[in-house]
Amino acid sequence: AEGPRLMPDMRDPRVRDLRRRLAISGDFADDAPNFESDEFDHPLLRAVQRFQARHGLETTGAVDDDTLAELNVPIQL
Repeated sequence: AEGPRLMPDMRDPRVRDLRRRLAISGDFADDAPNFESDEFDHPLLRAVQRFQARHGLETTGAVDDDTLAELNVPIQL
């Protein structure tokens, strides 16, 4: 969803959706996402960085406009 940039250590209800999206695309690797948490924690940071690297984005770990645009592309199953 649109809104301020999501960054590590912040809390935001959109974090739950971000966790689900990254779990579906396999970006959590060995980390088990906590789908109930709205905290942008270290496992989520690593998952965002994996996603960014796979999509050729700068691996900041923050969900900026470029990362959000890639996250909003429908997943092909």
